[in-house]
Amino acid sequence: SGLPRAVQLHKFEAHSAACCGVAWSAVNHHLLVSAAADGSIVFYDTTRLAVVRTLRSDQSFTSLAFAPDGLHLACGAADGSACIFDLRSSDDSPLWSTRAHDGPVS
Repeated sequence: SGLPRAVQLHKFEAHSAACCGVAWSAVNHHLLVSAAADGSIVFYDTTRLAVVRTLRSDQSFTSLAFAPDGLHLACGAADGSACIFDLRSSDDSPLWSTRAHDGPVS
């Protein structure tokens, strides 16, 4: 295979349980977010190699995705719930949440 070998440039270690999803912001190409089974959603500035925000929840997150406008983050959880966070808010509570599935949301 003629593909170059991947090289690890940095390793963030902000979660205490398995990280189940990562996503790049569509509007800030230096912003990476990860969600984990420990109930945390962590935002990283990849230029400064720093954590810039952490949301905490009692949910065990299994997936996440940015809205195209970069202002909202949708997350799925192990208990079948889905929620949306307004990233303009300083509150850790979701803007909207519902139990929509019988199993984990992926």
